[in-house]
Amino acid sequence: MYSFTTSIKPYFANCTYVNSTLKITNNVTSIGYGCNPVFQWSNFDLVINTNVSLTFDEFNITLGVDNTTGLIGINSLKPKHIIPTNIPKPKAMLLSIMDLIKGLKKAEECPNFLLNVTIGTTTVYNDMTYSQCEIQLTFSENLTVGDTLSVAGEADGYLPLNQQIVLKQEQIDSIAGVTDTVFVLNTESMNSGLSIGAIIGIIVGCVVVVAAIVVVSIFMVKKSSKAKMAMKQD
Repeated sequence: MYSFTTSIKPYFANCTYVNSTLKITNNVTSIGYGCNPVFQWSNFDLVINTNVSLTFDEFNITLGVDNTTGLIGINSLKPKHIIPTNIPKPKAMLLSIMDLIKGLKKAEECPNFLLNVTIGTTTVYNDMTYSQCEIQLTFSENLTVGDTLSVAGEADGYLPLNQQIVLKQEQIDSIAGVTDTVFVLNTESMNSGLSIGAIIGIIVGCVVVVAAIVVVSIFMVKKSSKAKMAMKQD
């Protein structure tokens, strides 16, 4: 059984009760429901450098099959063609679930849990992960430098996932499709854009450690001096 999920909300806001059809070949189709439809099919392997079509309401989106994520799959991050043609391409990024949770436990598989992704006050994903190791996020909201991107969730048997980064211009350009690169949200990108709170925490932690080292050093020096004085007196 194969599966693919995406968000149609960037194209059609009133998507809560909408049925979507994913056409892979003339003989292989799947039906999804709502703003984050989940499509499933069997007995057919995706072929790289081919196209599939996603249709709902008056929309027809052509998506390519490639290995952007490292595996052959449907790429909803960079749609090839959109009908109606006046609809802009959505902002997009790739969320690497396996990479983000591997430090919370030895991750041998990708669990199914409720994941929340926000940028500022806007929620761009609030749904189950459906055991996907990578999730393609698409949305239409505007971004500005300094917006906080937050990822939160908790899977059974794992420590809570709660990370934040403050977006920089180059990250926004990648998400907005200004560059050809795909913004991958993983441990590396999270660490390269630590939130102000995390930076303050690191600074405070370092100050505490340094202070502790200084105190211990002073104590050892005083103890050594007293020992030498005692020896002289003897």
